[in-house]
Amino acid sequence: MRSIKLALVALTLSLVAPAWAQQQPGGDLRATLQQLRDNMQNNGVSVQDLVQQAREGTLNTQSLIDQGVVSQDMVDNLRNQAQNFQQQRGGQARMNTLQQQLGSSDDEWAILSPKVQRVLELSDELAQGTVSNNRVNALVTLAQPRGQAAAPTAQSRCAAALAELTALLANVDAPAPEIKEKLTVLRQAREKVKMELHSAEADLIGLVTLHHEGVLLTLAVIV
Repeated sequence: MRSIKLALVALTLSLVAPAWAQQQPGGDLRATLQQLRDNMQNNGVSVQDLVQQAREGTLNTQSLIDQGVVSQDMVDNLRNQAQNFQQQRGGQARMNTLQQQLGSSDDEWAILSPKVQRVLELSDELAQGTVSNNRVNALVTLAQPRGQAAAPTAQSRCAAALAELTALLANVDAPAPEIKEKLTVLRQAREKVKMELHSAEADLIGLVTLHHEGVLLTLAVIV
């Protein structure tokens, strides 16, 4: 029975947040298992019920929500953890690659990496202020009631400003003064990040050799 329940947790997490499910330590899985047990008991859902649904191909995230096995908040939380995990894993891999491409020693990298990280963070934030790169916030906006501002999924000034403008524009009757205000907020956010990015790039360039500067430019770390 224990193996069946653990398999149920793995199945549930694979439906909700597969990347997170594959990487979490046992302690987190145990906590999730307990939460699933409580939800199933409270809603009269058995392990056998879910196993049968899985065999029939009818088990999915929405069916788990409908049966009370997971809540929408739980799904959102797990997916946010998965997203954060993917970003952290991707960010560390990128930093390791940059160190290798620059040929920096560990001592050198200890000085350079915070500067590089700051440039990358600001570049990413600026990119989140454009429609083509704001996929996460676009999805959040679409999920909101018509005309309602969406809450940003990350601490990004540009992404938050873009999400608010996009949500407002979903209302064809939105007042012009409100649209103008949101446009101004987005433009100001972009300009502020651009200024911070320019300063961060100058700070980084001041620490590296001309060869390193060329490598960073070819890798699009700096412009």
